[in-house]
Amino acid sequence: AELPASYRLVRRAAVLRERGALRAEPVIDTGEHALAILQDLEQDVFRQLSRRRLAPLLALSSGKRVKYGRVLSAWLETGGQRDRAPGVLDKHRQTLRYQLARLEDMFGEQLHDRDARVELILALRSALPGWEAELDYVNRQDAPGGSS
Repeated sequence: AELPASYRLVRRAAVLRERGALRAEPVIDTGEHALAILQDLEQDVFRQLSRRRLAPLLALSSGKRVKYGRVLSAWLETGGQRDRAPGVLDKHRQTLRYQLARLEDMFGEQLHDRDARVELILALRSALPGWEAELDYVNRQDAPGGSS
């Protein structure tokens, strides 16, 4: 009875592996990649979720969007524990306080609502890789020897 659904998941995982979105392993455990499969299957839902929940970040420059997106993601996923997000939350105390205050101004009550926090995490997981790739591309274009 579950064979058709299982086949769709395996097929979608294989497509993601072919695109390079999943590691090229001989056996793919679809359960381990459920979020990537869900994001791929429901791209429109994730785009809508990102537009709605991440609107304050979308108004920023690409560099600031990535910076604040990484801080928000790490803060939400670790419950604000600095030592659990090295490289993102292990900044100078004043810098982190400033960035978190800015995020509080941008997102307000969403940061304290359980459903909104889950949606923010999902939206960030979906949007951040694209934002980071866009920023890398812009930085390569602006670098000496980059094409303009």
